[in-house]
Amino acid sequence: MARRGRFRRLVKRLEVEGKDTVFYKDGLKRLEDIKKANLARLDRPETVRARMIVWYLIETASRLELPEDEQRAKEERARKVLDRARSGEDFAALARECSEDPEVQRTGGEYVATRDVIPHPQVRAALFGMAVDQVSDVIRTPTGLYLMKVLERQPPGKLPFDRAEPVIRQALVDQEAERRLPEYFEKLKKEYEIEVLPAARDLR
Repeated sequence: MARRGRFRRLVKRLEVEGKDTVFYKDGLKRLEDIKKANLARLDRPETVRARMIVWYLIETASRLELPEDEQRAKEERARKVLDRARSGEDFAALARECSEDPEVQRTGGEYVATRDVIPHPQVRAALFGMAVDQVSDVIRTPTGLYLMKVLERQPPGKLPFDRAEPVIRQALVDQEAERRLPEYFEKLKKEYEIEVLPAARDLR
């Protein structure tokens, strides 16, 4: 147990003093190379922050299409909610009250999306063609009816490096630490005479 405690303290010390190690400095150099030469990898896609309300045109368990009369009734309800939204009612409150999707009810329907994560082309075209604060028409897809309001648009561009740098830095440090860990572990085993026993199942 004492040896295990010393090993943990050594690992903690490596974490604290990591900035003085060769692999950390090498990681910083490669980070700078990425900053200068590979900024194209930090492209930020166009995003839209919006709210949605959903009515299903299928039975969610079986995925079977609902009868036409039920679909027409839902379309009528959706149009009434559209009128309320365009008259100025709070869209988040309407989403919690009227949406048939439990997650939308919980969150007020807010989400952030890029083009590639929206499966329905009708929804994608509406979201990325609307102005901020605009409320969509009722949009019909094979599985449901959607009503949306755009809250914010973020044009495509470069991700600010001050936001990308910590992630890249940690990835480089982790990568180098993983490469050097076997050698470091062997050194500790010799220094503290650690013996690694096989697992019980390997002794059968």
